[in-house]
Amino acid sequence: MALQTEVERQFYLGMVGVSCWYARSTLTGAAPSPDLDFGAVTESIPDPVPDPVIEPASRQRPSGQDRRQSLAAIQGLVSTPDARDTAIEPDARAEPVPEPSMPPQVSPVSERQEATPARLESQPDGVSASAATGVAAAHWGLWFSEQFVLISALSPDASIRLQDALANNILQALGQTVVEQQTLQWPVFNNPAVPGNDEAGLQAVLRELASQFNQRKVLTLGLLAELPADARSAWLASVLGQTTVEFPFSLAAMSADPDRKRQLWARLRPLAGSEQ
Repeated sequence: MALQTEVERQFYLGMVGVSCWYARSTLTGAAPSPDLDFGAVTESIPDPVPDPVIEPASRQRPSGQDRRQSLAAIQGLVSTPDARDTAIEPDARAEPVPEPSMPPQVSPVSERQEATPARLESQPDGVSASAATGVAAAHWGLWFSEQFVLISALSPDASIRLQDALANNILQALGQTVVEQQTLQWPVFNNPAVPGNDEAGLQAVLRELASQFNQRKVLTLGLLAELPADARSAWLASVLGQTTVEFPFSLAAMSADPDRKRQLWARLRPLAGSEQ
């Protein structure tokens, strides 16, 4: 179809989204353009309506009124009162809300004091912490001869063979020979809640051992060294009976100290060669 006038050409170009541009005056150096017929047409041609689907989004521009409404909305958001301002100045008519009462805080020290078993107060002075909690620890060696029972605390820091040799030497100095050797390890179980695994269980085991002494003299070395002398003597006498010599240092503690060996021998010398 041949277009007769420029008005028709612009109409159809506008239908496909093409806009024409014309200079107001002749451009310098521009080639001459043909004369365009802008004559009146017999029928009025409606203004082109661009298809929103065909027209690119970049060509859609908001109108001046829409821009002013958007700007007003943005200004309204910016001028919104700060929430902190409303929180600082509450409504005077609102009744004050009472603050919830908080439970009293318990210090860690008081919690530990409450968690302490009551039996700690009933224990006599000088009882070790292990005994006060109902679990006494004992790692002892027992050497039997015809006349004596040598009981010493065993140390994990020294060789068992070294401690055994020293115990044999002590009894040999008294004119005795070891006929039996036993080891006591307490508690038997790591769980202190096991029945019979407490201090009362240890005392029962020691009383059973003491029944096998058969009038032998008891020599103790380094037993319950953490207790004062009076408390230690009373505890040992209650389970082992009367002890002949009670020395505060164990075999391992004497092994590298000649002075302690001489102190022990000074106490054992009256027993050397004694008869039952």
